[in-house]
Amino acid sequence: MALIAKGRLKEVLAEKGLRIVLSGAVDKTLSHRPLVNIYRTNGEEIGKKLLRHALSRP
Repeated sequence: MALIAKGRLKEVLAEKGLRIVLSGAVDKTLSHRPLVNIYRTNGEEIGKKLLRHALSRP
């Protein structure tokens, strides 16, 4: 499943016109990297799409 999810995400990230928005949260690793939301040109949030298709976890 991880390879399928990686492939699908790679396809989506290759699209033109994506919008990246800081979520205001950071990840739980030691580096505390900022988390972002990525939106397609139609306004669809990519993370929610991956969740809907069981290709990611919350």
